[in-house]
Amino acid sequence: NMAPLKAMLFIDGTWLYYTLHRRGIIERKYGRNWRAKYSFDWAELPRVICEEMQKQVVTQGWDSTSTMDGNAAQRPVEIVRACVFTSYKKNTMKNSDRVMMFEDMSEAGYDVHIMETVGDGEKCIDIQLAVEMLHYATVPS
Repeated sequence: NMAPLKAMLFIDGTWLYYTLHRRGIIERKYGRNWRAKYSFDWAELPRVICEEMQKQVVTQGWDSTSTMDGNAAQRPVEIVRACVFTSYKKNTMKNSDRVMMFEDMSEAGYDVHIMETVGDGEKCIDIQLAVEMLHYATVPS
């Protein structure tokens, strides 16, 4: 038995929100009223990422368990933490798609970090994400 590869997810929630809800990517595939028919299962995202990481190891050989003949042992992948970072204005409606998305992610077990947007631009999300990433890079296990 091989110990799982442990990974953490760090998600720019503002980028994710605008990609899903404002850039039309989902609408082009599922139609304008996709929200009435479909919903996201945020608890599944880490599992899907684990599967994709395992496929990448097999197809690209980016691991330390490959043999000289290219065969790789199937090392399980485990997401140990999922963090999402975003900001929005204090007066953002509590039932808005934006607030609801992050509440759903929190309920699915994500660590949701929300900052208040002051002024016109959203600042510091990338910095907050990077600081958190560096913090966890220095914590043993």
